[in-house]
Amino acid sequence: NITITLTNTTWSTILTTNPNIVKTNIKGSFNCTFNIPKINQGNYNLTAKDTDENAAKTHFRIEIPTQLYFTLRLKRGWNMFSLPVRLENSSVSEVFKDLGYYAVYAWNASEKRYVTPETIEPGIGYWILILEDVNVTITGTPLYRVELQIHKGWNMIGSIIQEANYTTRPEGSIYMNIYSWNPQLKRYKTETTTKPGKAYWILAYQDCTIKINPTQTR
Repeated sequence: NITITLTNTTWSTILTTNPNIVKTNIKGSFNCTFNIPKINQGNYNLTAKDTDENAAKTHFRIEIPTQLYFTLRLKRGWNMFSLPVRLENSSVSEVFKDLGYYAVYAWNASEKRYVTPETIEPGIGYWILILEDVNVTITGTPLYRVELQIHKGWNMIGSIIQEANYTTRPEGSIYMNIYSWNPQLKRYKTETTTKPGKAYWILAYQDCTIKINPTQTR
């Protein structure tokens, strides 16, 4: 969703054959949908002008979904993990269909208890117990950024396809450090960024929104 605010909302109507230009006589707020058949992935600017030539501009990015393979590397015992891709079939049984014994748990932050999930959701962290080291290769659409609602107290979050930072709304709603689990040393590690396939404990001082964005713009 793209929002542009102008001080004067009286618009003129002009017919045009340019698909990049849209003009209307609607007053006040309105929605506009652009249908451009051929467009490349990249960064774009959208500019709006009213009849007094007041202008506003917004910047946005268009990403073309592509399928890729991601390998989740798990160690014997307990692992904290997440999936940095969107799956066509995200059921736990489908994701780990080639494993022998395993157990997957998610943390319900609002109820403060563990639950057994039926699906693996983007941006969410999970525990898995396995009996031997294994690599799980998954095909899906890359997750380049994610926004989550988290609750006061401890939450388990996931990661995106790139190393990423995180911000909250309102600002200052979380403790500055997050914690990953080292399955070989069997202890937690303090982190300041998220990495693909990993999951993290994060402490929120209040209910808030967290955004996970890449450290480097694609």
